[in-house]
Amino acid sequence: MNSLSHILLRQAKERPDKTAVMTADGTLSFAELEELVLRCATLLRSQGVTQHKICGLAISDPLCMLIAWLALGRLRVGVICLPPGQSQKQAASLIKACSVGAVLSNQPGMPKRPQIIEVSLTQIKGNPLPTSENIELGSGDIEYIINGSGSTGTPKLIAYQFGVATAQVTASARAFGTQENDVFLSYVSLNFGTPFLFCMEAFSTGAAIVMENQRGMDAFEVTERYGVTVSYATVYHAELLLSLAHKHGRRFEKMRLFEISASVVTDALVQRLKESLTENVVITYDSNECWPVTKLDTARENRPSGSVGRAISKAELQIVNNQDEILPANHPGWVRMRSPGMMAGYIGDQEGTRKVLRNGWFYPGDIGELNEEGHLILLGRSDHMMICNGVNIYPAEIEQIMADHPAVKDVAVMPMQHSIHQDIPICAVALHADQTEVEAELLAYGRKRLGGKAPPAVFIVDNIPRNQLGKLVRKEMAAILSERVKKYQQAVV
Repeated sequence: MNSLSHILLRQAKERPDKTAVMTADGTLSFAELEELVLRCATLLRSQGVTQHKICGLAISDPLCMLIAWLALGRLRVGVICLPPGQSQKQAASLIKACSVGAVLSNQPGMPKRPQIIEVSLTQIKGNPLPTSENIELGSGDIEYIINGSGSTGTPKLIAYQFGVATAQVTASARAFGTQENDVFLSYVSLNFGTPFLFCMEAFSTGAAIVMENQRGMDAFEVTERYGVTVSYATVYHAELLLSLAHKHGRRFEKMRLFEISASVVTDALVQRLKESLTENVVITYDSNECWPVTKLDTARENRPSGSVGRAISKAELQIVNNQDEILPANHPGWVRMRSPGMMAGYIGDQEGTRKVLRNGWFYPGDIGELNEEGHLILLGRSDHMMICNGVNIYPAEIEQIMADHPAVKDVAVMPMQHSIHQDIPICAVALHADQTEVEAELLAYGRKRLGGKAPPAVFIVDNIPRNQLGKLVRKEMAAILSERVKKYQQAVV
């Protein structure tokens, strides 16, 4: 099966002079990018990478990282990204778990084993082109591995076989109407895997991508400078952009699709994005294990509260009970889904793979319901569901309501253990800069709209801890609330 790198090869033949990449130093056409990928493939082959099935990437320059990733794919060698900021111990653990044979890097502090291959744009440009079109290939069957640690910190090494990702980006481009004249920008680093697929979706139709180093980048200024028309963000990045929008005092006039995903997207956040950035906000739902799945274009259809959209073409969604029986509309149950792009499994975790991949479906562990129009209403993860006085309470249903209060910037709901009532929902809230002393108001607001499911306590915090994909870091949130929850428990006993 062809790799994602062959999408570039096709465009280099069909659209050789069309701009593929925009950077602060200039532009690269598809033909120029293809030449750099071939030079890099020659360099890597001379270093013996084709004897390995998986190589690590630890490259800070996003363009260099993109070229190296594509070169490895052309050589049929799989990729795992080693994100910056990891300790040597963490990197060594990831390298061992994925059987990484070599690490391509331009960063100091990498483990001494396995083989470290220094890669830079200067080296790539100075390397000769291959003397033959028949490049020696490796024997790997895994194209890339995503380190999906999520909010718990427990690594999930998600493996995709060669050929699957091509189906993924083709389906996504079709669903989102990607056009040749589009300019793509991911506010999320390539280190997270999914943004690389986002870039390849652009390439699949001849669109261009923007490659800027996220560190120190003014995302608003970059978006305007390159005339970005399609972007990918998480809630974390959306909040950063909103703060920059207030600073710049302008909107994204050329943006036709602002995709936001990876965590709970509240109605209040969508409204703020529409008011300050662009009307063209698109919500998506999928997972690292199964992508793409849903789409909700908020500029063209009304959003039922909590909806993450309807299944795109070629994807399927169902809600089932514990016996895998399909449930009718508006009945909560287990979400299961399938799409053109599904993982092969978790590296080193056969039991975990069997648990989530069953009978051709992926079970993400989320609880939700489908309404009559096919909208998926997410209620939360099954392992985050709370049972209070025998009633199932999902954090998302409380968070959606509390986030609609104009004073609230961000919100997270956590369980407080009780010997009689079991899980009591506790609400942590970060406020907008001009808001103070609103605990009583928020408590009343919650009681009015949530009734018996309303949180009995609201704690104001400086920030809700989230990772770069916008997912709540639950251990940090619990630590922040620990002392305050203890005092609250003592006060109400």
